[in-house]
Amino acid sequence: MQFKYIVALGVITVGFNACKKGEGEGGGAIIKGVLTASNVHSVSSGSEPEANTTIFISYGADRMIADKSVKTGTDGSFEIPYLRKGTYKIFAYSLDPALANPSTNVANNPILTPVEKTIEVTDKTGSYDVTDFVINKDADDGGSASIKGRVFAHYHDSKFQVVTGSDYHADEDVYINFGENVNYGTKVETSPDGSFIFNYMRKGKYSVYVYSRDTLPNPDHKTAVKMTFEITDKAQVKDLGTFIIRK
Repeated sequence: MQFKYIVALGVITVGFNACKKGEGEGGGAIIKGVLTASNVHSVSSGSEPEANTTIFISYGADRMIADKSVKTGTDGSFEIPYLRKGTYKIFAYSLDPALANPSTNVANNPILTPVEKTIEVTDKTGSYDVTDFVINKDADDGGSASIKGRVFAHYHDSKFQVVTGSDYHADEDVYINFGENVNYGTKVETSPDGSFIFNYMRKGKYSVYVYSRDTLPNPDHKTAVKMTFEITDKAQVKDLGTFIIRK
């Protein structure tokens, strides 16, 4: 599943405000911090350092555009040096947890909103830390965990009365729900050996399911074989074992 993001504040203009005598470059102060990100569908699961993400700075608390941007390092850290005394606004863009369910969005377009921090630089050579700087991202966007398993099928005759064979099943759709979402987040197909894997997952709650034919009320009816669980470590490999279905 891929989302097209709508940026809440419109187009970001990045430029240097070299002529300004107040806030801006030309001093000896530094603003630094660590950006972390949580799973927007399971915010309570905690956050982890967020690498290679753009941090914006505005020279003045009331400015609506960015004057400069930097990227976070592999540990989520960032630094903006050479600043004069004055007031600065630091911000990064985040998904809104209230709009995390695609069913609540027009055309499935979650809104990106800025998470802002205001920093007052009072010492021309001081160092100022941005604390509690947390954004939200999709459950399968940039995480390090994986979810895997296999699908095993019992095959039946056309009247669904006799089992004609059993084997690990290829090309079967496997769905995953993020958090409490009603709609599935994404899906994958099983490999020739019946295996499947979801990569780049973040800590949080998930449900994985696959559809099976059901004898009741009729053989054409399908029911979901589902497992619900939680990823608790950022690099966890969660093995769900085998899903057994009827075909």
